[in-house]
Amino acid sequence: MQGKILVVHRNELILDVIREMLQDLGYVVTQAKDGHRALGKALSAHYHLIIVNHALNGSLNGSQLVERMKKYGVQTPIIGTAPDADWTTPVGFSEGTVDYLLPSPFDYAELIKAVEALSNGRQTDAAKDMPAESLEQDLFGTPNLPSNAQEL
Repeated sequence: MQGKILVVHRNELILDVIREMLQDLGYVVTQAKDGHRALGKALSAHYHLIIVNHALNGSLNGSQLVERMKKYGVQTPIIGTAPDADWTTPVGFSEGTVDYLLPSPFDYAELIKAVEALSNGRQTDAAKDMPAESLEQDLFGTPNLPSNAQEL
């Protein structure tokens, strides 16, 4: 077993795909679709890593969830995901709140790169390190949709 990862995302299909990817690498994965449930899980169990999407179901968004986890003493490394890696605006994560920033849509290789970076104790900004060609495919390996297309 590689470790335990908590994955927080509002979309059940995306949760399932991420879970399968991480389980294939030997991780035990716990899932949550809303911020309150994720906060409860983060406070009640030890995780080696937490992956949080900015847009969540319920009254807590990803930024608020991360802030509350830190307020209550959760020291687990956190990967934050959001469209266009818009981390410093009101719709994204505030600077310094997450340990690794992963723009969505992201592909399998970028998710694994982020997980391995934090698993090895390295904290970095994925938006700086990410090659442009990796943004050409989404999580499911299909071409990115135009910005006016509907999300999953």
